[in-house]
This record gives sequence, structure tokens and C-alpha cells, in this order.
Amino acid sequence: MSMFGGGAQQVDTTIHNPGKVIHNVTAGHHEVQPDQISWGSKLGEGAMAQIFRARIKLPNGEVQECVAKKLKHGTEPNSQAYKDLVMELDILTSVQKHPNLVEFYGACIKDTQSP
Repeated sequence: MSMFGGGAQQVDTTIHNPGKVIHNVTAGHHEVQPDQISWGSKLGEGAMAQIFRARIKLPNGEVQECVAKKLKHGTEPNSQAYKDLVMELDILTSVQKHPNLVEFYGACIKDTQSP
């Protein structure tokens, strides 16, 4: 629930077209192959995802240190965690590069049933 103008309002967090979001990642410049990621130490975790220190090999050959989010094994495509990740990807792939924002390098989605 979110409060606006004194009344309660339900916020719609439904992914209306998750296939389109996955397609935007795989067809754009945002897809990262598994062999381009070197996983480091775990920095933290939530109920359905873990955050790791990582290194990613960029298309220009440069290796960049980064932080990576990974859904826990067994996360179902119809779960809220999966839907939240797809929503994050939708936002991150549409935001333009800006000096005050963390840069999005890409997503590895080899198995769309378990990103």
C-alpha cells in the first residue's frame, strides 16, 4: 500500500509482459554470458536473492569490478522474487547512463526459467 493525498492506494507491481523484458535483455546490448562473470565473495542476501562481489568482462575486453544479484536456486518463475527481478531488469535496461546513477552492465539469462 502507498499513501497519496490522504487516501490508501494499491500500487500495481504486475509485470504485464515479462517475455518482452527478457527479449529486451537478450536482443539488446545487455546480455552477459556465464563465462564473462567471475563470482567473488557473497556480500549479503535477502529472502530470495544473494548479492556477490563479481568481475565482468565487457564487450571491449575490459574487466570491471561490480556487484551482482543472483536469485536463489529453486526460485519459481511465478514467484514474487522472479517478478521483482524482471521488473528491475525492465527499469535498468531503460534508464540512460548518468553520473549520479550506478551503471548497469547487463544480465545473464541463459535459462529464463532460472535467471
